Amino acid sequence: MKPVMTVIRQRGIRSCVYLDDGIAFFNSKKEAESGVKQILDLFVSLELTVNFAKSMLIPHQNPTFL
Repeated sequence: MKPVMTVIRQRGIRSCVYLDDGIAFFNSKKEAESGVKQILDLFVSLELTVNFAKSMLIPHQNPTFL
């Protein structure tokens, strides 16, 4: 997962990962929507599985992480 997170961070997306859980930080809702799309597109291109039932893809100001 480390190489994937390197790519995400190179795109200017601040993020944190613990094992198979991750969170990304954005300054605005518009930035968050764009960043989530970039991350999902990257995961799809790398054929990584996203558990949409456990994912929070709509921006939140105070999400629970782990």
